Amino acid sequence: MPRPPSRALTVLAAAAAILVTVVTAPAHAAALHTVQVPATTHPTSSGAGWWTPIVHVDGATYVTYLDADLNVVVARRGAGGTWTSAIVDTGIVADAGHTQPSIAVDGDGYIHAFYGMHDNPMRYKRGNVPGSVTGGWTDRSGEIASIAPYNAFTYPILATTPNGDVYLLIRSRGRYGELYRWRDSTDTWSLIERFGNETGYTFYPNAMVADGAGDLHIAFEWAKVQPRPERHMGSYVRYSPADDTFYQAGGARQELPITRANSDVHQPMRAEETWDQWGVQGAKITVDGEGRPLIAFDYSVDGTTAGMQHRLSRWTGDRWAVTTMSTGYSHPDKPWITHSGGVTRYYFPDAAQNVQLRASSDGGASWTAPQQLTGGHRLKSLSGYTSAGTDYLYLNALSAHELYIGVSTGGPTLFSDDFEDGDAAGWAPAGGSWSPVTDGTTRYRQAALAGNNISTAGQSTWTDYTVRASIKPLGYGANPALGISARYTDAGNRYGFNYSNGVLHIMKRVGGVATVLASKPYTLSPGTAYTFTATLNGDALAFAVNGVQELTAVDRSHTGGKIALATYNATASFDDVRVTAGW
Repeated sequence: MPRPPSRALTVLAAAAAILVTVVTAPAHAAALHTVQVPATTHPTSSGAGWWTPIVHVDGATYVTYLDADLNVVVARRGAGGTWTSAIVDTGIVADAGHTQPSIAVDGDGYIHAFYGMHDNPMRYKRGNVPGSVTGGWTDRSGEIASIAPYNAFTYPILATTPNGDVYLLIRSRGRYGELYRWRDSTDTWSLIERFGNETGYTFYPNAMVADGAGDLHIAFEWAKVQPRPERHMGSYVRYSPADDTFYQAGGARQELPITRANSDVHQPMRAEETWDQWGVQGAKITVDGEGRPLIAFDYSVDGTTAGMQHRLSRWTGDRWAVTTMSTGYSHPDKPWITHSGGVTRYYFPDAAQNVQLRASSDGGASWTAPQQLTGGHRLKSLSGYTSAGTDYLYLNALSAHELYIGVSTGGPTLFSDDFEDGDAAGWAPAGGSWSPVTDGTTRYRQAALAGNNISTAGQSTWTDYTVRASIKPLGYGANPALGISARYTDAGNRYGFNYSNGVLHIMKRVGGVATVLASKPYTLSPGTAYTFTATLNGDALAFAVNGVQELTAVDRSHTGGKIALATYNATASFDDVRVTAGW
């Protein structure tokens, strides 16, 4: 039976997966669904938000953390919700925000893990089997140590570019900023540049993100003399692999090495600010649809931890503009920022350590009021990863020694059904044989092999929304097809996001006439469940499978309508259907 959206966050602790969380809010509202990682974390495992501990690739979410025994763990949650995990290394020192692990997945699906360093020799392992955390790990620390000017590192920050290369931003010898590259085509590491270096000052890497062109956008800051918590001059640089050049936000070439004097500073020091006071802390970075950087960070307006604010710096095209996003919170609680689908999302912990969200559709010039997404847990130091328009947040509940993944689907939940009550109420079949059946979990099966068979749900007034469903093909007849339909008026008027005979399609039917809007070859294996996601925002249509966007199209033939599950000359089962409103 479909479940109406809840108005508050409820935590239902279970070993492997918990709760559905939906909070209603003004325009640009979001739905945050949290899943507990089936293990405990060390109380200090999120003392600072420097690292990159979460990735979502090919429908699977990977997280890394230190467990209660200070082992490095990498865990994987598959598209079907099953967890696997492995201890990658042991004997890590409890050193909040320094020795914590970071991960990335390269273009071949291998997991790279860096960990346990606070001015220590390189510690780095790579998984032996693509997409697996349990297939063994190989120590490859020497590959970086052998090319590094100094084998002493802190703060490993990772990003994967569209061509599958992995980049490592890291501090070396307690003061230098360095950038390394894993070339996926040759499986080799190289040192790109020691690009941050000024005598008497320490370079602090904050965050790095890759854009669609493969450029790396980097946020960093400075401390005086030795490494210390009092840091200042939040700064930015872009590295372009295409011409092996560093650039400032305005497009000018960045002089190297970067120093305080030539940094592209987004948050300057106040006239009365000194190097012995608190200043900039814990930045995260994203880019908008035009490739302009937006940086979320913390800043003290009076030099004390009590004066910290959550802030945003954005490049307007000719200058840095700074906005205060929130005040009155605990010092270690770092924000996270991301952008996709024309919307920038700024997540941050409030004074009670609940996660709040603000959203912007105009590049950060204006923002929605804060929307509370969580309650009941004290969550700190946010990090995250965005895939196919879905935000995957890394959420530490330190006081409870618990770790969660928060999946932000982009809007309030309009409809959801996991069929676990064995009831298909709310669905209207048209053709075929539809019924809930037990297949590991309860799924909604269409058992007739022949014909055009549809089951609809929802409201005809729905316009911009995202619909997700788990689809398991079971049997094929002649020219089979299966998928989900959206903006459904009737069988002859709808959009289809389908799989048919080795091809994915976005198609429309208008007055019964079918037109293919986009297609590509693809393989679905009978008996395997896949998550289909259809996103409709105005005339923009997108189709993702297992979290990876595969097709896009532009069409305005249909502006609103219900959803439908559909098969043609095929049997299949469906589960975990969810519809969320657009941003």
